[in-house]
Amino acid sequence: MNTRIKYLLLVIFLFIIPLFVKDQFYLHLFTMTLFNSILALSLSLIMTTGQLSIGHAAFMGTGAYTVAILTMRLNLSFWIALPLAGVMAAALAILIGRLTLRIKGAYFAIITFAFGEIVRQIWVNWVSLFGGVNGIINIPQVDPISIPGLFRMDFNAKGNFYLLTLVVAILAVWVMHRMRSSQFGRIFHSISEADQLTECLGVNIMNYKILAFATGCFFAGLVGGLFSPYFRYINPSSFTFVQSVEFII
Repeated sequence: MNTRIKYLLLVIFLFIIPLFVKDQFYLHLFTMTLFNSILALSLSLIMTTGQLSIGHAAFMGTGAYTVAILTMRLNLSFWIALPLAGVMAAALAILIGRLTLRIKGAYFAIITFAFGEIVRQIWVNWVSLFGGVNGIINIPQVDPISIPGLFRMDFNAKGNFYLLTLVVAILAVWVMHRMRSSQFGRIFHSISEADQLTECLGVNIMNYKILAFATGCFFAGLVGGLFSPYFRYINPSSFTFVQSVEFII
């Protein structure tokens, strides 16, 4: 059977799961599996350049707090806040990457760990904006999609939220697969294997490292943006070093 047909059948199967699975626990489990799959994929893209980040949860948290603040303080629609969550995480990754991506190996991992802890302390101590250790509660749920008289999709239902997360997961898989199978992926791999040789061949390896780092963090931010309205509560302990290690595992 053609590989594309196999993938298509898999996608169809994943989309029809809520038609057959009604148990809320299992729908929650499937949604959390998708969350962690996207986070693991986004981290693996960064690792293709030879860099190991153990502060990935901080970028997820950036997306989560972005959606919470934009929807609660500025009354923006979730559908506007979600892409902005990814953009905010990517922008932070570019800023941090410019300063740290010249460092390699264990040293880079230690710096990302320190960055994650610094960001978490900002969330803890800036109480007026981030709610401190108590976090943010009563985050608005995802705005429903509706066509008057014809169609309404309410994301309060776990099955519908699972479908939303599945769409984001498919987007993440497609983007990262395209990057890995393109010239970008070959350069990422060459940087991981021999960065000095790659640079001698005329490749600006810093730009490619930042591209991989920002792309991976963008999708981590999207997961955080989904996490906020799903649980309707976030606090700094939701995005710790332990979570970053779990993504690596």
